[in-house]
Amino acid sequence: MGESDQAPDLPEGLEYGFDQLDKETKAGLRSLNKQLAEAVGNRLIAAAALLAEDDIEGALEQARYARRKASRVAIVREVTGVAAYGAGEWQLAMNELRAAQRLGGTRDHVAMIADCERAAGHPERAIDLYREYGDDEGIDPEVRVELLIVASGARRDMDMGEAATAMLKVAALNSPKTEPWVARLRYAYAEGLLADGREGEAREWLSKAVAADVAGETGAAERLLELEGVDFDELEDELDDEFDEEYDSDLDEDDEDEEANEGDRTPTPEETDDATQRRD
Repeated sequence: MGESDQAPDLPEGLEYGFDQLDKETKAGLRSLNKQLAEAVGNRLIAAAALLAEDDIEGALEQARYARRKASRVAIVREVTGVAAYGAGEWQLAMNELRAAQRLGGTRDHVAMIADCERAAGHPERAIDLYREYGDDEGIDPEVRVELLIVASGARRDMDMGEAATAMLKVAALNSPKTEPWVARLRYAYAEGLLADGREGEAREWLSKAVAADVAGETGAAERLLELEGVDFDELEDELDDEFDEEYDSDLDEDDEDEEANEGDRTPTPEETDDATQRRD
């Protein structure tokens, strides 16, 4: 998608205004004057909402406009990079996320940058990023785990399958925490084991991934069912059919009860008078 000077329409049905922004975004925009901060903030609100609705192109259009107005603000470059990542515009995503890190003084997006390098056909660069930042304790553990998973995938891209799986055999696999990143790591390790033909071990680690995946975000439970020979889509359809049948049956029973109650009901005086008048 090319650049345009025309402001895209803001989506309807959203609440706009500086007060609608989170604390971090407000802080990032305070270097702008009040009017510009609110205008750019509205674009960030729109981009976030469109991303949540999987309208990636729409989100990227809003983010690009915000970037043209405030290219020196880290949060603006971050949102643009995330939207570009979702749109598969790898070079743009890398440029924007690197700029966000430079302006914000963090390495919060290093895993996403590494994934962009991998997607752009440079797996060795993804591995280099892991070597540089994989042990940096100043980076959030979740980001470091994601970076590890990306580097493992990059190594597999380079036909180093067993080495890719071995990379994931780290102490964090046995973390007692029920955090999404623990589940993600276990799931990735299980998939590596499957790719290496070690299905028994893979099932074990998928079960452990399910135990850590409280919110059910990884799809580990569905993958485990798949290995057991259960088609999850078919299972969902069967459960939906059973629910529909039970619902229809309940409605029929309610109708029968209502008809029976209607027959047993004592007529009101008004109804009795109406019936008498009709007979007369």
